Amino acid sequence: MSKVYNRSKEIYEDARQDTCPRCKGFGGLHTDDEFGCPLCNGKGILWVAKSGSGWTRIMFDRMEHSTLY
Repeated sequence: MSKVYNRSKEIYEDARQDTCPRCKGFGGLHTDDEFGCPLCNGKGILWVAKSGSGWTRIMFDRMEHSTLY
């Protein structure tokens, strides 16, 4: 089970693996630079909080680097 760090409440939340809400799983948009989508780092998938709080984390990244979408 993976988790994301909710910085606003300072808690760890359970997360599920899901497609990136910004690029819809394609890894980037035509307006992005050569590195791809900044939310999922060009991978197309990321960890999303199950609670619906909007906190996400890039796959294989540190929990403290969770970002809000």
